[in-house]
Amino acid sequence: MQKFGFSPNSIFNLLHEGAKGPLPGQWRAIYWLYAASIPVVLYAFAAIKVLLYHVARAPNVDLITQLAVLLVFYGIWIFIPRLCWALTAKARSNPKSGFSDTVLRLGALGLFLSGVHVFLDTILHLFMNARVAWAWEPVHVVHKYGEIWLESIGLWLMVYVAISAMVLRLQTKDLPGDPPPTRYEVRENGKSLSIPFADIYWIKAAGNYVELRTVRGAMMVRKTLAQISDDFSAGGFLKSHRGALINGRHVLAIKLRDDSSSFVVQLTNGDEAPLSRRNLSVFKKTLKTVP
Repeated sequence: MQKFGFSPNSIFNLLHEGAKGPLPGQWRAIYWLYAASIPVVLYAFAAIKVLLYHVARAPNVDLITQLAVLLVFYGIWIFIPRLCWALTAKARSNPKSGFSDTVLRLGALGLFLSGVHVFLDTILHLFMNARVAWAWEPVHVVHKYGEIWLESIGLWLMVYVAISAMVLRLQTKDLPGDPPPTRYEVRENGKSLSIPFADIYWIKAAGNYVELRTVRGAMMVRKTLAQISDDFSAGGFLKSHRGALINGRHVLAIKLRDDSSSFVVQLTNGDEAPLSRRNLSVFKKTLKTVP
């Protein structure tokens, strides 16, 4: 098991680290509710079976004790998602660890946990049901261990796969996405230029082209304004007109045209970009959010 990065001792260390603070991957408090749902469901079915069917009653203990023992036994499952989370988070924190390695680690952990689980199940079964002393002899304990393992492995495998899938899904949701772009690639005279958003004052529609008004001067790009709008959505660019996108960081003032038909936006380079009455309210409101 050391080959996969954990041992019985390291499992206790993972739980101890979880008690001290969040591990990589940001385990959230609400995830304990997801983890608790697993033992609750398992215990509910076991308790219903004991309550409804007399043959499921343990002969060596009373009903309350049997239900209490089952509660403790299934309650241990609340820690399994946390262990899976810690193991996969540590695996993913290693840049050399791929998805297949993470799955192998989860599989190895599952084999180890299934062995521990079935061993506890065997001891509890003998404690509550064994009627003769020789049932505790090593050979019979091993025999009962194998019997319980074969009876329950299908169920535990499905539960463990569901837990692993839930953990991987939640971790994938928490992975940071790609950082927003801060530059725009422009081809000019056969060369590719990378223009920082901060160097672009505004963008003007020109038919099937757009004109980038930049610190380097005007640059023509063979795309429509609608096609490039998404590229600039995270860069502080605001739609002021159906034919214009304006870099909010370069806005100096908003002025009413002389004929009072619409507005213009005065920019730091001296340009005046169009601002329609329709976009005025949203433009001014969004402008306040531009850093």
